[in-house]
Amino acid sequence: MPSHRELVRFGAVVAARRSWLGLTRDQVHAAGGPADTTLARIENPTSTTAPPRARTLRRLDEGLRWSPGSAARTLAGGEPDPLDVESTEDSELSAAPNPLNFSKLEISVELVRGLLTTADAVYDVLTRRDLPEAWMPVAEKAADELASIIRKLSAAYATEVLERAGGPGRVLTPAVEMAYREHLSSSAQSADPEIAEEQLYRRWLAGKEQDLDEVTREAFVRRWQAKQRVLQARKS
Repeated sequence: MPSHRELVRFGAVVAARRSWLGLTRDQVHAAGGPADTTLARIENPTSTTAPPRARTLRRLDEGLRWSPGSAARTLAGGEPDPLDVESTEDSELSAAPNPLNFSKLEISVELVRGLLTTADAVYDVLTRRDLPEAWMPVAEKAADELASIIRKLSAAYATEVLERAGGPGRVLTPAVEMAYREHLSSSAQSADPEIAEEQLYRRWLAGKEQDLDEVTREAFVRRWQAKQRVLQARKS
């Protein structure tokens, strides 16, 4: 019998698929899926939620346009397969090309300005001959600020890779997970709300944060979908 954690993961995959298709629960039901109340329980399981029956799993395949057996396989820890009759856009967006195959990274102007300003400060300190002792705190502060900027750049790069390699219906390769494990840790939660949200988003992309509230999960799904469309547009 599936554990509660497995039911939570399964519910997150189902909810992400429904959001990706742009369907309400009623619409999934009209397409052959389970009743909206059943679907709500699947997407938001509690500690007392029973696992879906075989018939319900088959109806999920129908309503979510998965190939037969996908829901059962996903509940067991696997991944669903979209039907071949899906649109070309859906099929291309669900594919997972090499996540390291890109040459440009989008970062905020604020981050670039911070890097330039900090680099200038570090340069000014390091180019002074016979640096006075009184300048040491200034040098240390500049070095700390530069290290902070570098960490933010590294995090932005990790987010880009994880958006390409992870997300709903995808499983990270061991190599990618190992390379970016520093950015997937839940033990170093930032006190900065914006940075903390980015940390949570990266863990969600990697499949490590399934127990999210519905608002946060849907926001992450929309963000990930928007990124996939940008990537697809660049290829066309």
